[in-house]
Amino acid sequence: MEDSRADAYKGWNHVRAESILQQAEEHLRLGQVEKACQLARESLLLDDEYDDARLVLARALIERGEYRGATLELEKVMSRQPGSIDALYLLGVAAEKTGNLPVAIAHYQDAYNLDNERFDTVLATTEVMASMGQISKARRYLAAHMDQADGDVGAYELAGRLAKMDGDHGVAAEHFALAYEADVMNVAYLEEMALAQVFAGQYAVAAESLTIRTHRTGRDVPLWVGMMLGDCHLELGNHASAKAAFQAVCRDFPEESDAWAGVSKVLLVQGKYDESIRMAEKALELTPNDVEAAMLAGYAALKLDQPARAVKILSQAISRTPDDYTLLCIMGQAMEAQGNIAEATRYYQVASNLKPNAEIAEGLLAQTQSVATTALLAD
Repeated sequence: MEDSRADAYKGWNHVRAESILQQAEEHLRLGQVEKACQLARESLLLDDEYDDARLVLARALIERGEYRGATLELEKVMSRQPGSIDALYLLGVAAEKTGNLPVAIAHYQDAYNLDNERFDTVLATTEVMASMGQISKARRYLAAHMDQADGDVGAYELAGRLAKMDGDHGVAAEHFALAYEADVMNVAYLEEMALAQVFAGQYAVAAESLTIRTHRTGRDVPLWVGMMLGDCHLELGNHASAKAAFQAVCRDFPEESDAWAGVSKVLLVQGKYDESIRMAEKALELTPNDVEAAMLAGYAALKLDQPARAVKILSQAISRTPDDYTLLCIMGQAMEAQGNIAEATRYYQVASNLKPNAEIAEGLLAQTQSVATTALLAD
């Protein structure tokens, strides 16, 4: 009789524990971690062997950064259920959070070995490998399990991120494209796809992706999107589209010198040197140490056969940035155009010292030395 009463009391307590645990899970889902901890503990007071409550408590403790406490709770679960996949996974999370990465991988892989349908353990293992700097290994491990991804957008994003870290931008673009196709509302995937396409030299598809991004509402278009769009069109020889892209950036970000330098770059390519200089000077007004703008203005002045103007512009830039290779080469050309072979040689030599194996400075230096030798012989 007493046993039946005890069992009934125990059963009733378990029912109450289940009810309280449901509340704890809801609070945890809403990010109300303190309340979730409190309720999970209340549930355990009613039934100390209720492992589901202990798992929720461990999750809440992890959220609070109490990794040692979470580990102790999870070890209690493992003592009763050595095959608890959830406990093993959370032990991996706790170990990862404390920086014990090899142990984290061991827990994640133990969980996967017990249930190879748990793809979250694959993603977690891959993330830890990447954290350990084992990028190629992480890529191989994830690739070997991608047949289980089943449209998991997180898997595509992770595969793209790893390929990007490995410098494999073409593959990164493919994975980010799959992520974006699976979640077209996620602007971050679109942006990552576009970036990867640019770095892979896929300028035509990158321009399409970037154009889509400029038309997406609900989130401001970053400066780099318009700049990269302009650069892509320049690479493709679409000068009008490039100019329009850079002008749109000037409209949205009028204080950004890079935008005005972008317009200057297009005008330079189009042979509109006076206009190019005006745009470059606008950029320099905004950012006096904008090296690209100074180079554009200086080179455009050279194309107009105005070497003195070029020297003036470039001298100011070199005073601020004396070790820019391209800037020094253009300055050498400006000096050479003025007939100042000695100064041209000096600038080419400085540039050559910065990049000893670079062909541009070496070629220009050899050319001026040849001119100087010819002049001496003539004398």
